[in-house]
Amino acid sequence: MLPGCSPIRQALIAANALPEQALRGWESVPLDRVRLSRETAPPQVEATSDVDLMTREKAMARFVNALRDASGAPIEVHSAAFGNIVVAALNEPLHLAFAIDSKWPLSVLEVHRLDRNSGSTEPIDLVDGLTALDVQKAIEVFHAAKNEQRA
Repeated sequence: MLPGCSPIRQALIAANALPEQALRGWESVPLDRVRLSRETAPPQVEATSDVDLMTREKAMARFVNALRDASGAPIEVHSAAFGNIVVAALNEPLHLAFAIDSKWPLSVLEVHRLDRNSGSTEPIDLVDGLTALDVQKAIEVFHAAKNEQRA
């Protein structure tokens, strides 16, 4: 038994693809109540689980493409020790940078507004638990930062 949520279920939850399904219903069931077949002891949970490289790359490509469509400009992707930094233009010289963990579920670690003229950065508050899978919420963060810049 693997800890957490399947990558497919997680993507469906993030996309709100099947609202009629209770995709988060399993979270309310305590692990010690789960039984497999005729086992009487709680299941053993593996320490780690991950998805394959192709799944991670496709999820990142979906995130980058959605951000490109929202910004109307090319997106920069920079490799970092923790994963990737994805940068989208707001209005020159301001950009928005998403620091994304390389481990599944591609958690968004931080979001910063970058001023390329002054070289300064400013952290942006974001939704707790934001991942690159939740493209819609990430685009909302982008639009909020762009609208805040105009104000």
